[in-house]
Amino acid sequence: MEVLQAGDRIFKFADQHSANIKAMISRTDFGKNPADGVALNYEVQMMGALWQLGAGLVKDLTEPLKSIVNK
Repeated sequence: MEVLQAGDRIFKFADQHSANIKAMISRTDFGKNPADGVALNYEVQMMGALWQLGAGLVKDLTEPLKSIVNK
């Protein structure tokens, strides 16, 4: 159960970064400040890293099941 809770937290953090990106891009003055690009890059990298971490966790959880099913 702890692994599922960890996975849930990872995907929630990734979704929060996604929401930050959406809010950032929807601003009317987005792109006028060079810091916007830096902040957007940070949010995209964090979101991507968290999704990769979550995908690795899902793979680690499902790998034993594949060996059972393939027997």
